[in-house]
Amino acid sequence: MLKNHLAVFAFTFAAILFAPLYASLLAQQGSPSEEAKWHLGCELFQMLLEERGVTNIQSLESSFGDPAKSVIVLTDDLGSFRRDFWARLVQFAEKGGSVLIASDQSCLLSGIGEIKQGPVVSSRSEDLYLDHKDCLRIQRLDSEHPIMMGVNQIISNRTAWLALPNATSVRNPTRWKTVASLPLSSFPIASRGEPLIAVSDLSTPTAGVMVLVADTSIVTNGMLWHGDNAAFAIRLSETLCMRSKTNLTFVSGGRVLSSYKDRLQTPKPKLSSNEQTVPRVPELPSSDLETLLQVANHVLKSVEDSNVLNEALSNQPRPVNPRGYAMAVLAILAAVGVLVLLAVVVQRVPALLSRQPIVPHLSVFQLESNMKNRHSQYGPAAFILAREFCKECSGTSGEKEWRNKATRFHPSGAIPTDKAFQEKLEYVRSFEISNLVPRVSEKEFLKLGKTIQELRDALQSPKMDGAK
Repeated sequence: MLKNHLAVFAFTFAAILFAPLYASLLAQQGSPSEEAKWHLGCELFQMLLEERGVTNIQSLESSFGDPAKSVIVLTDDLGSFRRDFWARLVQFAEKGGSVLIASDQSCLLSGIGEIKQGPVVSSRSEDLYLDHKDCLRIQRLDSEHPIMMGVNQIISNRTAWLALPNATSVRNPTRWKTVASLPLSSFPIASRGEPLIAVSDLSTPTAGVMVLVADTSIVTNGMLWHGDNAAFAIRLSETLCMRSKTNLTFVSGGRVLSSYKDRLQTPKPKLSSNEQTVPRVPELPSSDLETLLQVANHVLKSVEDSNVLNEALSNQPRPVNPRGYAMAVLAILAAVGVLVLLAVVVQRVPALLSRQPIVPHLSVFQLESNMKNRHSQYGPAAFILAREFCKECSGTSGEKEWRNKATRFHPSGAIPTDKAFQEKLEYVRSFEISNLVPRVSEKEFLKLGKTIQELRDALQSPKMDGAK
C-alpha cells in the first residue's frame, strides 16, 4: 500500500513540475492556442506508458503484427476508422494485445459496444466538482478491481457514456466488467447509472485486455491532478503494460502520434546574420534537498493559483445540444398545459360543491330513536300475520277457540299434540295476544314467518291426514 501511495505522489509531483515548465515554454513561443492544446493533450499519460519500458512505434500494422508485445491507444475522434478495424482490434486483444479506447464522441464500435455522446450533467451538488454541472464526481466505482485500487473518485468533464452489449450476444462475444458508473442523478435520463469505464473479461488465458473510457479528459494533462485521476492513470498504465509489453502505438483523432519526448523538443530560435550567438550558460551545481523542497513548494503554489481546470474549461468549446431546444419547448408546453388544467379545476370546484346535497347531522339520541321506530314497524305486521294464521286454522277469530279447532285442515278438529308442534304453535300465538303490539326486530319477524310456514307444512302432510 505504501508503494502505491509513493507511486501516485511521484507521478503527481512530476506532472506538477512538468506542466508549468511546458506552459512557460509555450508562452515564450507566443502561441496561446498551443497552451490550450496542452491542457487537452495526453502527453503525461503517454509519458507514463513509455516510462514503463514500451517504445513508441508510429505504425498500427506493426502493432497488429505482434499483439503479445503491443499496446494500442485510441483517443478523441474515432470516426475515421472503418467497421472492419474494430473486428481486427478485438482479434488483437484476444491474441494478447492491450487496447485503450478513450473518447467522448458518439461512435459505434462494431463488435465492441457504443459510445453515447453527452455531455452528461447533474444538478445534485454532491455530484458536482467545483460547482460545474458538466464536471462530475464519479464515486460509483468497483474498488475490488485492480484498475481501481487506491481510487476513491474520478473527475470527469463533459463526459459521454457507454452502451455495452448483452453478455449473451452472438454478435458481441466480448464480456465487459463495469468499474465506474455515472451518478443516478445525471441527465440525460438515459445516462443514469450507465458505465463510464469498462474492462474486458476475455475468456482465453492468453488474451490481453481492452479498456473503454467514455471521457478522454480523464487522462488529459489538464485533469490528471483533479480527484484521483492520477492514481487511475497509473493503474491504467500498469494494466495496459502488463506481461512485458514493448511496443506502443498512440493514436489521437485518427492520427498516429510520435513519442512524447519528440513533441516536447524545444525548437531552436532563428538568428539573423547581425545577431550574435547566445553564450553558453555554465552548468549549475546540484541543489541540496532543502532547495529542491522550496522549488517544489513554489511550483505547487503556482499551480494552485493558476486554476488550471477553469482555464481548460474556458478553452474547451461547449456546443449546444440540438435536442435541448426540443426538450425546452416540450417542457414549456407541459407547464402551460398544467396551468390551464389547474385554472379549469379552480373554476369548477365551487360549482361542484354547490351541487352536493346538504345532509343534516343527527345526534346519537336521534339515531337511536330511528332504530326503535324501524323495529316498531315490524310489530303490527307480526300481529296481523299471527292473527290471520289463527283464523286460517280454526275458521274463528276468537283468541281461545282456535286452539282446539282446525276445521280447514282437519275436519275432525284434531291438532298434533307432540311437544315440538305445540311449542311452535305457542310461539305464533304469542304474537296474536290482543291489546298488545310488540316491538319486533327484522330478524324476529323473519323467524315468525318461517315458523308459520313450518306449521302449514306439518298440518298438510299425509301423516297428519292418516291421523284423522
